[in-house]
Amino acid sequence: MNTFFEKNLHYKKDKKKFLTKKKIVFISIFTLVFIGTIIGTFFLMGVNPKELVTSLSESFKISPIMILYIFLILLFPIFKGIGTMMVVVPKLKDMHIKISWYEYMMLYCKIFVINCVTPFATGSEPYLIYWITTRGGDIKTANIISLINGIGGNIAETLITIPSFIAVSLEYHNLTQTTNGMIVYWFIVGGLCVNVFVLSFFILLAFCKKLHYWISLISNWILKKIKRPHLTKEEIYQKYIVEAEFRKMVVSVFKQWKYITLSALGYAGYSLYFYCTMIFAFMIASGDFGFFNSASRFFIFFNISNVSITASNFIPIPNGEGTIPVALSVMLSNYYGNSSFIAKETIQNSVLLWRVFTTYVPFIGFLLLVSWYYISKLVFLKQRDKKLELKAQSRRRNKISFTFIIPLFNCGDYVCETIDSILNSKYPKKKIQIVVIDDGSTDKSLQVIKKYKKQIEVYKKKNGNWGSVINYAKKMIELTGDYISVIDADDILEPTTLRLVSEAPREDIIIGNFFEWNKNKKKNMKVMFGSSRKLTPDQARTPYCQPLGKFYKKELFNQGPRLKEKISFQDGHLYHGILNHAQSVFYINKPLASWRCDREGNSTSAPWTPIKAQQFNTHFQDVSDAGSGSVALVTMINNDIRKNILSNNLKIKIDEGSINYSWFPIALRPLVKMVISVLQIKKKYVEAK
Repeated sequence: MNTFFEKNLHYKKDKKKFLTKKKIVFISIFTLVFIGTIIGTFFLMGVNPKELVTSLSESFKISPIMILYIFLILLFPIFKGIGTMMVVVPKLKDMHIKISWYEYMMLYCKIFVINCVTPFATGSEPYLIYWITTRGGDIKTANIISLINGIGGNIAETLITIPSFIAVSLEYHNLTQTTNGMIVYWFIVGGLCVNVFVLSFFILLAFCKKLHYWISLISNWILKKIKRPHLTKEEIYQKYIVEAEFRKMVVSVFKQWKYITLSALGYAGYSLYFYCTMIFAFMIASGDFGFFNSASRFFIFFNISNVSITASNFIPIPNGEGTIPVALSVMLSNYYGNSSFIAKETIQNSVLLWRVFTTYVPFIGFLLLVSWYYISKLVFLKQRDKKLELKAQSRRRNKISFTFIIPLFNCGDYVCETIDSILNSKYPKKKIQIVVIDDGSTDKSLQVIKKYKKQIEVYKKKNGNWGSVINYAKKMIELTGDYISVIDADDILEPTTLRLVSEAPREDIIIGNFFEWNKNKKKNMKVMFGSSRKLTPDQARTPYCQPLGKFYKKELFNQGPRLKEKISFQDGHLYHGILNHAQSVFYINKPLASWRCDREGNSTSAPWTPIKAQQFNTHFQDVSDAGSGSVALVTMINNDIRKNILSNNLKIKIDEGSINYSWFPIALRPLVKMVISVLQIKKKYVEAK
């Protein structure tokens, strides 16, 4: 059986999967509808597949150039893919989110398949948002990218379709000479109105605060009715009218006109090519490769193809299937109905060929690619699981050893519980070294730990505070463990901690979460964002500097800084100082210990005094000097800390190079910088270095 790490830590499994059972059923139903309408199209148009194949074979014999035209039609999905990705790729690059070309290719394949099987091709937008958020983007940015694509696409479609509609309307009497022609024409009018409405709605959605407000009111009313978490009316007003965060973000993106321009150009490019492919399909079906020598014929075909596709906007059939072929055949047949140039069968055959090569063949090909992608991914993960299990078995056979340093000062009521929590770990006792260093206790601490004399090592020294204990341990004691951890005499190790750490990859530092134990209530304090994973030292520069739940390789621990003595709050100096010598860190998204933050005598819970403020300020300076200037600024967001330090007129000097906010996800960094700027922390607290 795989360990916790092999199943959960080495690769992320989303708890909220996009493809739930309900969505799979939904997509399956529309796929069947799509396939059914394809079959129905053949019957509606009265096309005999055998005669179509025979006609094609004869055309091939007449002119082998037909292969070139088929190739040109099959290029359409590639052009559409380039157009679709023209906003997604540069925007994600600007956000410094690295995605491989292979992932972008598979994204487009999935979007194409989803568009084919959902009404009005609406399925791709929510999937695109989901895809971006699972690759490191935030939900707002994902919505904006989808919005830009929608606006750019609708602008291009409207600008391309209106001239074609005007040209077709000039031939109104020819095109509406039959009842079917009249129906199709008004469907085209309806489709064009839908285009204009959607474009207007997108623009309103981008810039209208009141629309955001009313949509949020409706959605929160629904959430309230189904008894789900929701915002109050006042909170909604504050968020969407007063702060108008979404509108501000949209406006800032739209000021960079390259995105909207790229979207419009991309859509216009593949749309124009799409309509031209109808002309290629007609030449293949008719075998007449000189038919379009006349420019007027070319534009008639182009305009009718354009507006016939617009008619599908009015009917909620997946990908407009059935609507587009029938509308196109009716319009072309009416226009050329009394002409000796084109037979009705040729029009029907060309329309079906066009759909086969622009939609049916790519749909089947992309569906197979997507299926292969998920199957291969599943196989790959299983193979990786096996490799990881072998590594985990090797680690279990060669268990690492641990040394726990326990600084002890007047914790007689708690220290036994701390020692017991280590000894009761389900881990070989011979692999554990417990070093208790008494820092001049004046209570019963030394008496209560005598019962452990065969299981622990006890050292005594004059009082010099926490930093002096760590300095003493490095200089005077032989620390035997592969990994060294410091745990205060009132903290408690979780029972599974040593197993989790021993099964984790052997990085320079291993860190985990901890429980904050306050008034008998436990709160899981996450020291990092996201799932368990390997980190760079910069990414691991967390403000949570408490010593518990941090394990250092012995040689790295010995390279750590010499800590200040006779002063509190040196744990941050230790952690961030050691990070400077580390190459890699592994984060375990599990609580590894419990911290009694409310204990009487605890330096953190002690009342604020000028001395405490000065010592806290020294801690910030030490951390900043160790390369973690952003930690000091972020911690100063806390109102209580900021008020007490600034009221004592304290300042620190920070090197700009140590302010990188790498601990935060990319999407949160601008918000953190904005909060620090609004609170004027750098202005009030930081001096030039």
